[in-house]
Amino acid sequence: MVFHKGLAIKPYGILEVRTSSGKLLYKREPFVVTEVLEEAITKTMANLLRGVVTRGTGKLAAIKGQYVAGKTGT
Repeated sequence: MVFHKGLAIKPYGILEVRTSSGKLLYKREPFVVTEVLEEAITKTMANLLRGVVTRGTGKLAAIKGQYVAGKTGT
């Protein structure tokens, strides 16, 4: 939820369905359930969790070229 800008999103497994020639038959649009946190709070949380991987005890979880955030401990 943090990386959805504070919005709780209903999860789903199928994003889209296409024919073998590539024609789009179905596309699932995200369904926003509710805002659970203010976006500014989620940005702060994301930066804190990012610091765990860039400067803290989660350095081994870093993936070059990818934004990775994490939490270690309890």
